[in-house]
Amino acid sequence: MSGDGPSEEPLSPAQQRVQGYLDLLREEPPRPGRELVPAIVRSARWQGTLGTSLRALGHLLSAMAGGVALIAGSRRRGEGRP
Repeated sequence: MSGDGPSEEPLSPAQQRVQGYLDLLREEPPRPGRELVPAIVRSARWQGTLGTSLRALGHLLSAMAGGVALIAGSRRRGEGRP
């Protein structure tokens, strides 16, 4: 299936059914429900809040890991406290 044009091979019955469904959708696409936009906005809001919190947590954990690596590195070289 290259998508360059119609295929030379005849369609199977299953492919014909799918083609019929796609033709119907092409002629009259379904309209979104009344609750679609509010649902998307609600999802975007909680995902934005969660994303901000997770980014802050990631920065904190990264800083802690950097501190631990710094302390461990200085102790290995004998530069830290005994």
